[in-house]
Amino acid sequence: ILYAFAPASGEDIADYSLKVKVDDVTYTYGAADFEKNAGTYLFRFRELLPTQMESTVEAWFVNGSGTAVSTGLRYSVASYVYQCWCDRASEPVLNALTQALLRYGNACDKYFNEIIDYFDVDAAFAASGRSMTADNSDLFPAGEEGYRVNGGPYLVDYDTIFRLAGANVAGDGSVKWKDYRKLGGNQPGTYASADRFDGVVPVSKLNDPLFMSTALPSEATTYMSYRVNATNMYPPRDGNTKAMTIGAIYRNQNDVPADDQPITICIRNFRLLYHSAATGWIMAHQIAVPTEGMVNNLYNLPWNGSSTTVSSGQITRLSDHVEIALTGADFNGKSTGGSEACLHIWAANALFSDFGLTAADVDGIVSAYECWVKEPEAAGKVVCTIGCDLRPSAVPSSIDNDDVVDQVFSGRNYLMTTQPRWALGHNVGPAAYDTVMDTETVQSLIGLN
Repeated sequence: ILYAFAPASGEDIADYSLKVKVDDVTYTYGAADFEKNAGTYLFRFRELLPTQMESTVEAWFVNGSGTAVSTGLRYSVASYVYQCWCDRASEPVLNALTQALLRYGNACDKYFNEIIDYFDVDAAFAASGRSMTADNSDLFPAGEEGYRVNGGPYLVDYDTIFRLAGANVAGDGSVKWKDYRKLGGNQPGTYASADRFDGVVPVSKLNDPLFMSTALPSEATTYMSYRVNATNMYPPRDGNTKAMTIGAIYRNQNDVPADDQPITICIRNFRLLYHSAATGWIMAHQIAVPTEGMVNNLYNLPWNGSSTTVSSGQITRLSDHVEIALTGADFNGKSTGGSEACLHIWAANALFSDFGLTAADVDGIVSAYECWVKEPEAAGKVVCTIGCDLRPSAVPSSIDNDDVVDQVFSGRNYLMTTQPRWALGHNVGPAAYDTVMDTETVQSLIGLN
């Protein structure tokens, strides 16, 4: 706040002090704090915080004995902004600036005054006498406004890691689901990612859906029971020229559907994103409504390469999604001759060269799609998962040949309900995450936010 005053002729300002009061705090300033400007003096009050835009500032002069010698001034930033709105409507730039100033102050006030009573996890851990290898779920009691974590990684159970995702957690510590597995893949170890997901979640990442897609447990068990969480497997290598979003719908092994249960699978919005140092994150392909050939393969389980094609009469392409009308019998293997079956889905190949890239350039891949079931009775009976294939320019007739097809990552399992939800995954490991993964951009490209 700028305050200007002019002393009476011949008056020595060294005999006076300026008092400034804000929110019951009084500041005292002497002659050394004043700037001479022609026949006046200027004083700049710099102690006002962004949270005090509406606080009244009082200023008055006192003499050497402390007696007030002026009537004083009462002012606030908010009153100045209001004055601009009323008296200087013809100055739109000034009005816009002052309104933005007030909005900034209001935002700061809301942020700094939203006081959360954080539960001190580190203090509770110290008092427990436990080691970091123990199950420390009870150090995050339910019902707390928030948690402060500076140590770790604290091992927690399934329910606790899901509860912490999106909770108010402060500090620079970390947590980890206690049953997280560092999974393998179907290729020689020399091709596996050196920067593997390890399940450790810095608390700053608990609200990041891309990071949490690699750290949260699978929500249900499928035929692929060892896939209890996501894992990144193989980065692009020489010979890989393109990638493709893939997915699968399995029955829930913990809630097997009855044979006569109608299960209409709904799918939309295939997404595939690439990242390179030159391009940043780009959309490699997006398919709003999958074609029939992308969603019509029921694969026999155990895997033996055999499949059954879902008839055209069971597939309906609508304006914003595709529906595949199946039953519990299809997932229980009755139409494929196996002990069970899965609906395997593919999107489309996206060539690296279409974006001026080679396999060596691509250091990040994200894929996603939305899925749900139509019947309320089918909710929770089936599970969707997500993955991404890397392929050479030509794929032999047997796409199961491990020498030509690499899987970028294997995503976690998502329970399907009647509400659309995103199945998503990526291959950006924890060491490269902060450098490569621009989570806000990726969420925007996918459509998450």
